[in-house]
Amino acid sequence: MILWRIYTELKNRAEIIRYAKRVFPNEGVTFYNGQGVWHGVIEQSLIIEFIGILNDELRVNNLALFIKNYNEQQAILVTAQELSNSKLL
Repeated sequence: MILWRIYTELKNRAEIIRYAKRVFPNEGVTFYNGQGVWHGVIEQSLIIEFIGILNDELRVNNLALFIKNYNEQQAILVTAQELSNSKLL
C-alpha cells in the first residue's frame, strides 16, 4: 500500500474536496488543515491524504494538477510513501 499526500495552499477547499470525490469516488480521502512556509512566507495549507496502490499515481497527479491550475499555484508537492503492516479493520 502507498500513502499518497498532496501539500497545497489552503485555497478553494470546498471545490478541491468536490473534485477529490470525483477522482476517488469509492475510496477514503482525508483533508488536514495546516500551516507551512513557501519562499519565506507563512501560509495556511491543505494536506490531502489517500492510501492506495502504486497504480493510483495517475489519479493523484490528476488531482494535484487540478489544484495547481485552479488555484494558480507555482508548485504543489506530491509524496508517496510505501506502507508496511497496514490493514483496514
